[in-house]
Amino acid sequence: MNTIKTLIKNSLERLKIECKINPFIQPQALQQKLITTDKPIIFDIGAHHGKTYLDYRTRFPNATIHLIEPFSDSVDVLKAATDADSHCHIHQLALTDNCGQQTLYINEASATNSLNALSIGASERWASATLTQKASHTVDVKTLDFLTAELGVTNIDIVKMDVQGAEMAVLKGASELLAKQSIGLLQFEFISADTYENQRPMYEYLQLMDHYQYTLVDFYQPLRRNGKMLQCDLLFASKEYAKFTG
Repeated sequence: MNTIKTLIKNSLERLKIECKINPFIQPQALQQKLITTDKPIIFDIGAHHGKTYLDYRTRFPNATIHLIEPFSDSVDVLKAATDADSHCHIHQLALTDNCGQQTLYINEASATNSLNALSIGASERWASATLTQKASHTVDVKTLDFLTAELGVTNIDIVKMDVQGAEMAVLKGASELLAKQSIGLLQFEFISADTYENQRPMYEYLQLMDHYQYTLVDFYQPLRRNGKMLQCDLLFASKEYAKFTG
């Protein structure tokens, strides 16, 4: 554990990113503190069955929430959960770095579905038999830049992303929004354990976000096994919000 902390600390120092101790255990709690607008715009990318949606709706009752989910079974669950919510919009598609169609790999546990196939030995590393591919479907894909232009959305207060190892492609597809600092707070899951093909290492995410002048606020909800971190959530803030996180 000390070795992991040292490696992360050294990576941050090389990029001149200051890591701060955050009293907020849940990233959504800090987001609630930082977002002061009465009607924020939230994009939940990889919404699955709506757990995060329910949290955001409780914290931000007047928010417009866009749920992005490509898997039809999960979309059905989302529709049932949001049926009475006129300010929630479901988009049955996946986000990546291009527009068109792509293969979605369906696993035994639907929460682990991804545009990236599972790597060999993933189930053993996680000690989980549910981390096994059972099917694949062709789904529509878009970039976040393209989708927001379609919707007429120019600024997003919060982006939450949980796309199972495909986060880098989504970020590359949001290059225009990031370059303009048009996303206020950006939370995404980082998987460090070898789980999916084409996973990117943490330093690439830190470099990319530093390039766009986003500040790393904190690491959240680390999941460990045998003393090694398997995954965690990262929260980044635009220049506008970073000044309030000190």
